[in-house]
Amino acid sequence: GELIHAMSTTRDHALKAFDFYRQMQAEDLPVSGFIFENLLRACAELGDAKKARSMIQEMHELGVGLGPVMYCHLVKLFATAMRRPHTSANEKVQHLRNAWNVVAEARRVWANELDWTSMLNEVL
Repeated sequence: GELIHAMSTTRDHALKAFDFYRQMQAEDLPVSGFIFENLLRACAELGDAKKARSMIQEMHELGVGLGPVMYCHLVKLFATAMRRPHTSANEKVQHLRNAWNVVAEARRVWANELDWTSMLNEVL
């Protein structure tokens, strides 16, 4: 888990986090919310919504719910995706809508436990 955490914090190493995750799966090692939190952080670093959807699906299948920090990572994911080169105006609007939907869902589910400052800092 700590290797995935370390790899997930920078764009240059984020893809390696998924290599370690696949290795954990191959060895039938237990996967926790901490692992998924950091995989979503890696997705955010990469601006990779498709990979994030895949991770959320796996979480759902394993009964792992989204925690407050995970919602922050998802907001960052859409902010990062908006900044990617060659992103069209329509794609940027869709990413903004997706980010807003994440915020609305986080507010609904984690209203009393969400760190709004952290969430806003992910965008900036």
